[in-house]
Amino acid sequence: MTKNAQEWLNTTYQDKKVNKIGLYEKNKEAGEELIDELIIEGYTKVEEIDFRRWDFPDNKLTKIDVSKIPNLTRLNVARNPSLIEVEGLENLTKLESINLLDTPGLNGKKPKKSDFEELQAQLNKVKGLLGLNNSDSLPSVDTELQAKPAAGGSGSGVTLNSEQQEKLNKYDKLRKWADEEEKVIELAEDILTHSDVAANKLTGVLEIKDYLDLEEIELDDNELDEVVFINCPKLKKINLSKNKKTGGTGGIKKIDLNKLKVNTASEAEDNILEELMVGENDLDKIALAHCVALQKLYIQKNPNLDELNGLENLKKTQILNKDGDTKISPIHSDKLDYYKEVVKVVRETAGIDEKNPLPIDSSGKLNKDELKDKIKAGANSQLTSERDAAKQEAKEAKDKLTGLGLGDSADQQKLLEEIKKLKGRPTSSCTHTDYDTVKSERDNLRTDVESKKRKISELENGFQISDDQKQKLQNASSANDVQEVRSEIIKTEFSKLKDKNSSSTTLSVGLGVLAIGSLLTLGWVLMKQNNNLPQVEPEKEKNK
Repeated sequence: MTKNAQEWLNTTYQDKKVNKIGLYEKNKEAGEELIDELIIEGYTKVEEIDFRRWDFPDNKLTKIDVSKIPNLTRLNVARNPSLIEVEGLENLTKLESINLLDTPGLNGKKPKKSDFEELQAQLNKVKGLLGLNNSDSLPSVDTELQAKPAAGGSGSGVTLNSEQQEKLNKYDKLRKWADEEEKVIELAEDILTHSDVAANKLTGVLEIKDYLDLEEIELDDNELDEVVFINCPKLKKINLSKNKKTGGTGGIKKIDLNKLKVNTASEAEDNILEELMVGENDLDKIALAHCVALQKLYIQKNPNLDELNGLENLKKTQILNKDGDTKISPIHSDKLDYYKEVVKVVRETAGIDEKNPLPIDSSGKLNKDELKDKIKAGANSQLTSERDAAKQEAKEAKDKLTGLGLGDSADQQKLLEEIKKLKGRPTSSCTHTDYDTVKSERDNLRTDVESKKRKISELENGFQISDDQKQKLQNASSANDVQEVRSEIIKTEFSKLKDKNSSSTTLSVGLGVLAIGSLLTLGWVLMKQNNNLPQVEPEKEKNK
């Protein structure tokens, strides 16, 4: 369906806040055929304009004005043979890519980096390497690549030098990887956009996206700075080696493999990449977290490479090719665990938790002197605590030895002997502090009681004590009670002696008897108290 380009734009994209204007974006079943001039203005957020026809007939645009689209980064006006002017290109300071394929009538302003003639010359060079004439079209997916005889050739056969044959083989692979002709065109566009005119090498940043059937890619011997892979789920081999510039400087600094394979939500998931060749570049790190199927990894001559994130997940890796210029080295898991434990102890000793980095000097390396100072300070603090604890333990031990009567001079033998003595002593509480004194007092008291018993027995045979007085002695609960009974006995006996008018001798004998009576009273009390004395020998004596 043919439509005036301006009317189509005003009707289809009434919302001027969009970030992309695409001919096929709003027409999924069949692209519109646009004619006449088109002025695009007011779309301040638009970053991409794509006027390609997906059903492949040509458009008939004659002029496009993009002077008022300040944020435009990508412009695709391929297959517009009537297009003679693209106005405002000089104002597009953010323009990164422009596709002018099959627009022979264009004589407009220059793109940001090169004009149409330069792009056309590069396209012709690519065609020449494929054995095609300048007037030939690039092959489509549905047509086998038919190489034309090179200049100077004869007959219908193909005459290509080795370089041309290599390029032909690579292009044939690229053609087979594509799922439609547009993929080939896009790849040609990338080559033209990034190519260095003199050396015909790729430069800058290259994004390889949505090649759903791509299995291998060879991008070695170029001058790329960065390569990003997005949604190439069948890719198994990548060769990005030797991307240094003329003179051996530079090289690829970054390779993004995180989204080599994505799910329906465009989230990264594990890919099937088996071989990665990135030697002779300028990489500092490579993220391999999702490359779980990787078998061969070539990283030689990357002097700044010091990080391979996800290397521990590579269970199938058979080759890790490196050299002395590359800092990365494989290490056994046991040794790695040992190093981690050492670092953990160093951190604990220095008082640096895992959330904080170890001290770094101005060059970004470990500051050994500062780390040593922190370790010494931490160790001294720990030693001080241990010393104080040892002093306290020594003091407690000394107090215990003093309590045993051993003092500072006690050796192990003396200590053992004292322990043996303690094993035979009573464990119940005692108000006496000296066991030997308690034993002596007990023995003396027992001897006195036995003596009193004998004397009482002798007195009972020659001295009468009434039953009432005996009962009082048995019931006496204090010294005063005993004294009263004693006084009563003395008074009674003294009265008896006085009534009998006894002689002085008799009186003396009587007084002696009274004295004995006092002893009898005391003995009676002692016998009563004797009931509370221990009746068994101490453990110490039993053991002897």
